[in-house]
Amino acid sequence: MLELFYCGYKSHLKLISKSDEGEGEDGEKSEDKLIIPLNEVNLSDGKYGNRVKKGFIGWCSLFIITESGHLLYLASVPGPKKDPVIRECNLTKSWDLKRLECGNKDVFLVLSDRKLKRWRSQEYHTEPEIVDQLNRDGARVQEISIGSSFVCVLMEDGTVIGMDEEESPVTLKLQNSDDVFVSVSCGHEHILLLTRNGLVYSYGRGTKGQLGLGSLEDVFDGQKEIEALSGIRIMQISAGGWHSLALSEFGDIYAWGWNESGQLGIGNNSESVKSLPTLINIESINFTSISCGSRHSMAISENGSLYSWGWNKWGQLGLNPNQIKTSSVPIKIDFDRKVTSISCKYWSSLIEVI
Repeated sequence: MLELFYCGYKSHLKLISKSDEGEGEDGEKSEDKLIIPLNEVNLSDGKYGNRVKKGFIGWCSLFIITESGHLLYLASVPGPKKDPVIRECNLTKSWDLKRLECGNKDVFLVLSDRKLKRWRSQEYHTEPEIVDQLNRDGARVQEISIGSSFVCVLMEDGTVIGMDEEESPVTLKLQNSDDVFVSVSCGHEHILLLTRNGLVYSYGRGTKGQLGLGSLEDVFDGQKEIEALSGIRIMQISAGGWHSLALSEFGDIYAWGWNESGQLGIGNNSESVKSLPTLINIESINFTSISCGSRHSMAISENGSLYSWGWNKWGQLGLNPNQIKTSSVPIKIDFDRKVTSISCKYWSSLIEVI
């Protein structure tokens, strides 16, 4: 049975867990758990059911779809007590939600009609509005990624459109090529783009080497290919806050960008900035999936094991933050379930298991 687990910043979860007043079957209090089963979250109203079907990480918050089809927003209210709240979102077709992405302020949604919509400034009591500047007539959204500076949308025809923090349009396209984009990923200030032929391009600010081009220069005059990865067919990309990961067809992970918390996973003796892709050296392990948070990273091995590295202040690595503040190399997480999917964002991680 598929289940969802959460680790990281969780003041909005640990205070509303079913077992807050006592101990679980393992004798561990829920607020002390490093990896929380989302089905232990107390939804406080029977109409929502008891199971979580899907989750999306927000800014110090979490969105969940319950078995009843409701989309709920879980967050902690600012203040000394950080009291948790559960709000039902006004989305009449929440069971039809294909993708939800959170920015610093706005939340973007893609439903089955593949149009892009959004809520502004936590106005979840209203129906989401159509984002006119990112919807083209007849075009269907394939993928969306949100950073602090950019919103980036991949259409089903392989074209990429977006907007910056001033909501000015950004168009990224391949010139004189039969290749097309198949995936996009936004960091706080940069964008990664993957093509059908396994090439990786980058765009945006490069002050921490996150563009992978061998310099710290910015790129705003069209995307540039990361030539250091040419000849290596890349299958997956992930942009963190100011670092980047790429997964090859052979299960190798390449990392570049800011490394001040070990988020590149390339060891203690490495520079704080790597402007070129560097292989993460883990012998005899092939990986099938990668994901980046602001300053941490996760990966799944081919046998379903979970690995994590980088910043761990909030336990986002699935490790005890009192014992491990950061890790500069991947650590296998002691997790007795087969991991099938991961999603890291900001300082949290969402883990899907069977």
